Parts: sequence; C-alpha cells; structure tokens
Amino acid sequence: MVFETSTDSFWTPARLEIHSWFGRNAPSLGELYEASLQVLFNNSIPGKSRLVAHAVREIGNRLPVIIAGNTISTRVEYAKHCDNIVDEINKCGCSLETLGTSILSDTHGLSDNMAIIPFQVLQKISALLKDHEQGTDTNRDKALRLFNTIDSSDVELQDYMRPILNQWVNTIRWFITIVHDNGKRDQDINMNEFNDKFRLFENMLGSILRGYYKTVEDLDEILEKTNN
Repeated sequence: MVFETSTDSFWTPARLEIHSWFGRNAPSLGELYEASLQVLFNNSIPGKSRLVAHAVREIGNRLPVIIAGNTISTRVEYAKHCDNIVDEINKCGCSLETLGTSILSDTHGLSDNMAIIPFQVLQKISALLKDHEQGTDTNRDKALRLFNTIDSSDVELQDYMRPILNQWVNTIRWFITIVHDNGKRDQDINMNEFNDKFRLFENMLGSILRGYYKTVEDLDEILEKTNN
C-alpha cells in the first residue's frame, strides 16, 4: 500500500521516509503517524495534544509487535476472573461486604490486623493475578523486545542501546500521561515542550525504521539531540 502525500510543509525527507516504511510494513500505523502530523501542524484543531499523544502511544505499543513479533497470544479475561471470584465468595457463604472482616486473634500467632479469607477465594484471586502478570506487556518489555532484534554480538552497539532504550520508554511514557482527559486543555500544555518531545519521538522512530539502529552514527545523532 502506498500513501498519497500532500504538499504540506511538514513533509520533510525524514518524515517521508518514516511514512514510506509504514506504508510498506504497517499501514495502520502510517495512518496514525500522518494524522498526528496533520493535527499537530493545524492550529485550528482543538484537543490536539491528546489526539497526537494517542497516536504516539499506539505507535509505541504496536511497533515492537510489527518488528519483533507478539509474545502475548491471549488477552486477560478480567470479567471472567471477577465473576469466578464473586461466585466462590457466594459459595463460601460470604458476601463482598463481609469478606475479610473476620480478624485473626493473637492465638493464631499472626498480626492482629490480618483478616480471614476462604482459601478457595484466594485461589481464584491468585489465578487472576497470575494471568494479569503474564498478560501484561509493559512499555519497557515492549521496548526490550524491539531493541533485542539488534545483533547481540555487537557489544559496542549494545552499549549505545541502553540510553536509547531508556529515552524511548521515557518519551512514550511522557505522551501517555497526556492521553487521558484530566480537565486540562491545550492552552494548559507547554506546547514547546510537547513539540520537542514529538521531534525526539520522530528521531528515534526514524532510526529504528532505517534498520533497527544498525549504525552507531544514528545513535550518536540521537544521543546528541537528547542531551541538547
């Protein structure tokens, strides 16, 4: 799939390169990237900070899957787990209101601030927490999978990757803090900082797509821009 590009001034050679890669490998992410540019450079669009932040978050979440593959085969069935826990509570003759209200006495040899919860209920809660732990792919986990595609025998490149990995995770995390509505409007956002963060995101994104950081020169350039 090849995207149609306009003559808008924001289409720099670096952005066209990113756009082209997405067109060949991840068209849905390409749409988000193009939309983020159109929104960012259109001063008449309200709520642009949250809209662009959404696009960055989605690209940050999906890019590791596109490049390194998806290690999570199923999503956690939270509703099913919660239903099982409630059913088990009812079977034990308890209720959500009374669960855990019975306090252990000192005769049990335990702290007096510990409550009694039926073992069967604990088993169901444990199953939920295990599924959650196994099914949660954190931003850093995703970034690690992305950067682990680099040749591990290249020690110099691996050393350069550590600060880049941290910067990528921190940048995506920064945008995530803006995604959800918290009562703030665009006028409450430092747009100079926002634009700087977006450019940093693009710089790292461009280098990833050019070959997953195969050259130290790319890394030097990113680190220099980050430090400045």
